[in-house]
Amino acid sequence: MTALWAACMTAAYMFGSLLSGVILADALKFRLGKRYGYVLILESGLLVVSVLLYRFQLTDSHMALCQLVACVACGLQNAMASQFSGLVLRTTHCTGLVTDIGQTIGTTIRNKDSPIGFFKTTWRLIVLCSLYFGFVFGCFLGGLGFLVWKESVLLFPALFIGVLGLLYVLFKVGVENNIHTHIHDAIGNLPIAKSVHTMVRSMTQSQLLSSQRVATRM
Repeated sequence: MTALWAACMTAAYMFGSLLSGVILADALKFRLGKRYGYVLILESGLLVVSVLLYRFQLTDSHMALCQLVACVACGLQNAMASQFSGLVLRTTHCTGLVTDIGQTIGTTIRNKDSPIGFFKTTWRLIVLCSLYFGFVFGCFLGGLGFLVWKESVLLFPALFIGVLGLLYVLFKVGVENNIHTHIHDAIGNLPIAKSVHTMVRSMTQSQLLSSQRVATRM
């Protein structure tokens, strides 16, 4: 039964990754402009549902469903961006991060005589260490919060993620609207665009005059 349950949790995690891939189309590389906000909002909702299922569990199946929903949320988050500037990102577990940090430290030592190589590996090390210590700090806060708020502590990251996702969606929509406005203005100011506009306007006026003449004759 334990092996079957582990397989179910793994499948739920994979399903979350699948959803992330469907929403983002190409989730491997981080790039501004993708629909990350929708993924964050969905993840926030899944965490809230997980908390509610745990709090109001009526049967053992509710408890199991609570854990599976949380696994889907983790899969969503971890698959949002698997790569960033050549780095492999892992945001829901730290075992791979420790491996990458050790490997990057070794590469940094080896590249100490190469300024470009040293700078590149040092920058990667800073990113990886930031992820790792952020993970550890989050675990520490989660443990303390669980002592006070129990399962409701999950509502704090759910709220933070939801607000972050909403802000990103609003930012993305605003940027896209500005780009469309600038493109429209730029095209409208082109000489050929002005000529086409003048020609269409003249044709429209000619058609109106012809219609008025026909109506007068009738």
